[in-house]
Amino acid sequence: MRKTILPMILTLSMGLPFAAFAGESADAAAGTEKAAETEAASKTGHLLAEEYQIMDGLALPVGLTNKDLDADGLEPKKAEKLSIDGAQGTGKLNLYVFRPDQAEDDEITPVIYYMHGGGYQFGSTGLFEDSIKNIADANNCTVVSVDYTLVKDPSYQSPMELEDAYAGLLYVYEHADELNVDPDNIIIEGDSAGGGLTARLALYNRDKGKVPLKGQVLLYPMLDYRTGGKDDLYNNEYAGEFVWTKENNVSGWGDVLAGQEKELSDEEMIYYSPATATVDQLKGLPETFIIVGSLDLFCDEDMDYAQKLMQAGVFTELYVEPGVPHAYDGVDGTPQTKRFNQLQDNAIARMFGNNQMSNQMSDEENEFISILKYLFDE
Repeated sequence: MRKTILPMILTLSMGLPFAAFAGESADAAAGTEKAAETEAASKTGHLLAEEYQIMDGLALPVGLTNKDLDADGLEPKKAEKLSIDGAQGTGKLNLYVFRPDQAEDDEITPVIYYMHGGGYQFGSTGLFEDSIKNIADANNCTVVSVDYTLVKDPSYQSPMELEDAYAGLLYVYEHADELNVDPDNIIIEGDSAGGGLTARLALYNRDKGKVPLKGQVLLYPMLDYRTGGKDDLYNNEYAGEFVWTKENNVSGWGDVLAGQEKELSDEEMIYYSPATATVDQLKGLPETFIIVGSLDLFCDEDMDYAQKLMQAGVFTELYVEPGVPHAYDGVDGTPQTKRFNQLQDNAIARMFGNNQMSNQMSDEENEFISILKYLFDE
């Protein structure tokens, strides 16, 4: 799904030879002997060894700002760019509007407001352009992606990323007519740090905002500032080996919290690190979908968050993919990535109240979901 991001990231990261990895993966996919595939399988038996090499090469460069990435020609080419007022001190905030190919220019569509990943230290809409456009096309909806202020930006002061995210969401809601989107059919979504920012935004909007949300889609979200550090609640020795490590996590969260001028209260901390929320503090959130790999550093915190959401009465779906690391959907064409896309699309369709968009769900499944929603609403 991330055909654009993989070569770009691998080119940017420590000189790793993407072409060699891609060639090996293509050979495996082209139908080599089953015995050879088995021999090449990883210790988990899920992704092939060369696919793990690709995942291990997904080390993103830190210290870049969105201006740096735009200057390198990574600004999105499949979206309309809008510049609005961002958080105080950040100046202009860029939003990128992706329309589905099948929609007419003036057709009103549902809308997903998207936040990209990158540990709060790097990343941009341009790096994730293909995957974001695929979400728009697969779900016949408009996707608006925000390039929030990164912690390495000289102007950064915590929590500018959250303030930017809310400013963009409010713009989408208040300018729905201009964007040809339905203001009553909004989902917020994000991956990794963007998934964590999505969870933060849902809490912030519930308490201080005014935008009605149909749901939040959290793709392997970064939720707990303690993970990887001395206060780690899990110390899972099997998680965090690939892509995003404990050291990366300590660095990313350190930058976010270092930008905070005062000590945070328990009530304020949930807007930074949603995993710290109590069950009572999670009540009233919109329907939630969470997906994560079992080898992801975030797996334990994501499962705990899902459990607390359920205990808070929030309609919640959690899927844990066995034997895959962080951002595993970055390896295109695998059964795991296909399942990832299918589950994501099913959740989006359900949140939009448009289950017929997903031909993967049976009438019985749709009826069961309707019954559960009725019970939760009661």
